[in-house]
Amino acid sequence: VAKELEAAAADARRRGGHSSAARAFARAAELTPEIGERARRLMEAAVESQAAGDFDQAEALADQGLALEIDPMMRALLQRIRAGVQIRSGRPESGMAEMIEAASAVEDTVPVAAAVMWLEAGLARMTFGPVPDGVRLGLRARELASGDESLEALADVVVGQALMASGEAVAAEECFARREEQIVTMTPPPGASDIIVLAAHGSMWLEQDARAERILASVIDRARSEGALAQLAYPLAVRAQLRLRQGRYSISRAAAEEAARAAADTGQDTMLAYALAVRVHVEGVTGNAEDARAFASEALRLLEETETKIFRPYVHSALGVIALIEDEPERAVTEFERARDSALAMGFTIPGQDIHNPLLVGAYLRAGDREAAEAEYARIEALMGPVQPSGMPAQMMRMKALLASDDDALSLFEEALSHHDGSPDPFERACTQLALGQRMRRIPGAAREDAKAPLRAALEAFERLGAKPWAALARDELRGSGVTSRREDVAVAELLTPHEMQVAMVVAGGATNKEAAAALFLSPKTVEHHLGAIYKKLQVRSRTELSALVSQAA
Repeated sequence: VAKELEAAAADARRRGGHSSAARAFARAAELTPEIGERARRLMEAAVESQAAGDFDQAEALADQGLALEIDPMMRALLQRIRAGVQIRSGRPESGMAEMIEAASAVEDTVPVAAAVMWLEAGLARMTFGPVPDGVRLGLRARELASGDESLEALADVVVGQALMASGEAVAAEECFARREEQIVTMTPPPGASDIIVLAAHGSMWLEQDARAERILASVIDRARSEGALAQLAYPLAVRAQLRLRQGRYSISRAAAEEAARAAADTGQDTMLAYALAVRVHVEGVTGNAEDARAFASEALRLLEETETKIFRPYVHSALGVIALIEDEPERAVTEFERARDSALAMGFTIPGQDIHNPLLVGAYLRAGDREAAEAEYARIEALMGPVQPSGMPAQMMRMKALLASDDDALSLFEEALSHHDGSPDPFERACTQLALGQRMRRIPGAAREDAKAPLRAALEAFERLGAKPWAALARDELRGSGVTSRREDVAVAELLTPHEMQVAMVVAGGATNKEAAAALFLSPKTVEHHLGAIYKKLQVRSRTELSALVSQAA
């Protein structure tokens, strides 16, 4: 009977039925008297439970196996599963310690298996710090990879991410660039899918958006086709942040909502906090401040209850931006300082929008503390290497212009705009145009006409993005220059809920209702219900019309 159950489990696994496979393997283990074979079947059951997103069950099955008298290799494999669950469910510090213990136990006998465990330890290190230690863990994995090119590529990803977080942008880019093709095409070892996502996460920070999207598409498509809900949370959250930085807020909101749902359904509190952090940014910049604060409160609660520290700067930085638009510079200073201090506590020295945010300089200035503004500018400037992604020099040049005299400010703003030409973030460019127009309006003796062009450009960009409070500010500045502007019509994407937007995107891509339901882990009836609401809101009658509108919104 146990053999028949194992055969049924293997068949369910091939079909992507991870929950069914886990139950069959677990029942086969119960019926197996021989200790070694029982432990192996418990391990298989734990692996399938992990793939299905049932982390509590995976940990319980691993514990059952570890209670048996088993050989060191099987013990290490079960420890790896338990440690992996701990890492993904908000206990990365204890999970990393057990992962290293398991790796050390089999380094001499099975170095390739040990290499995978060192990689997962590196993944854990990224979530609670100190992040520079990820270099050591990745290099150790590379030493043990024994010529396995896939494992060597994954080791370079861990090293690259640690270098990137430490401010070594050029060295990090070398790691990611030389492994791009392998990363996109490989099938990772069980449990190592999130390491591939690290490459997308790091590439996004380096403004290599095309590479980031290639990697994310490969991981997300594979997870959907395999029915691996647990493997969707992290890549969807990264995609949400990528779309946020590209100014595609409706798409970002939809991806973050799906990431949050996948994380919540699989007990991944760390990834749930990440997805919520992205929502804080999206809702804040689009004018839904109360929703943003609610998401921030929940994200910070989750991060407080876990050992995870990495996403705290994201939340506090987003709250700082909201405080700026609400004209509360002292509160903005507090939030940006919290973001900075959280990053420093983890060893993050890369300057960036969510880590060491240059907007703190502007917040100090608006709060009337020029000395603190100058000191913060100098501190961030010291962190910047000779080569940086374009977005960061653009922001820094904008802050330098704010600090500068009227004689020097305008040329510095123009230099900032030239940096924005190489950056994929339209929101930041619009912020620089707004700041330029504001400064031009206030320079004694300057022609008010000169301020109109950058202010109009800023307003058009903010309205196109759906950044309502920022558009209102630009509109007020234009009105002060003697220009009356009309309000833009409501964008198509604003009419849809995040759930509806996700369904619309999948269906617009050519999926049937049944295929969309499988991809989004919904019932066909739910997809049909959402489509009815979408057609009504957008006043379309066919999938062709829907596809055209969704393409325009994207």
